[in-house]
Amino acid sequence: NLRTRFIPDTGAQLSTKMVRVFDTDNSFAEKIKHELIPKLEYSFIPDTDQNHLPQFDTLDRISEQNLLTWSLTNYLISRKSDKLSKNQEVYTYNDFSYIKLYQSFDINKRKNGDPEPFSDLFFTGRFYPNSNFAINNNFAYSPYDNHFSQYSIGGTIRDKRGDILTSEYRYNRDIFESLYSEISLVLKEGPKEYKNKPKKSLSSESSKDNSDDVLPELTMTYSIEMNLKDNKTLETTTGLMWQKECWSVELSRTETKGDVSVGFLINLNNLGSF
Repeated sequence: NLRTRFIPDTGAQLSTKMVRVFDTDNSFAEKIKHELIPKLEYSFIPDTDQNHLPQFDTLDRISEQNLLTWSLTNYLISRKSDKLSKNQEVYTYNDFSYIKLYQSFDINKRKNGDPEPFSDLFFTGRFYPNSNFAINNNFAYSPYDNHFSQYSIGGTIRDKRGDILTSEYRYNRDIFESLYSEISLVLKEGPKEYKNKPKKSLSSESSKDNSDDVLPELTMTYSIEMNLKDNKTLETTTGLMWQKECWSVELSRTETKGDVSVGFLINLNNLGSF
């Protein structure tokens, strides 16, 4: 018998973009562009019998979906100029702030008489005051009991060599409250001819060219997440990455309560990973 996982997934989007540029003329930026994107999305996946297919975990089942989602996304982009000479000027652009607010309405829940068809109200924020520092936060607010169901607040710093330190407080109501920390150390810098093109700042949309940065050749990472309620370790991960200009190899070891896993990843730039 032929087994197939074919399930139709249909949807539609309606959105627009509003843009305004502000003249700031200060040390942070000469101009700041504000982009506001309201969007309405519809997503539909029918209820399909999948009992004839093998199941190893929850990812092996595709759930029914009939959602209407609204969102409001904000981007703030700064522009700053640097004079290289009397007649030459270079502009640097940085997406220093990203804010998104969104919520879904479950049409099937409404049809079935569920009194709570609306999802939590989600807020995602990213702030990059410069290329070496970032602040991020995520919130989920229940419209029914007027309490936060989950949130996280964290920050990341990076030095010119490429060492990165991240720390984040995480809260999920009735499940856990934890502190996550991660450090990434450059053990060996690559040769000068392997400069990044250019090396990205912590903001993935930044166009700042850190021309003095060199692509790290050997990097070690260590992360730990602690449960603040009982002061026990939830997860630790140790990793090592060796990278060249066109490829990289990653080796990692992750330990959780009662489980240890080892990962090996080969990445071919612009082609994929396996």
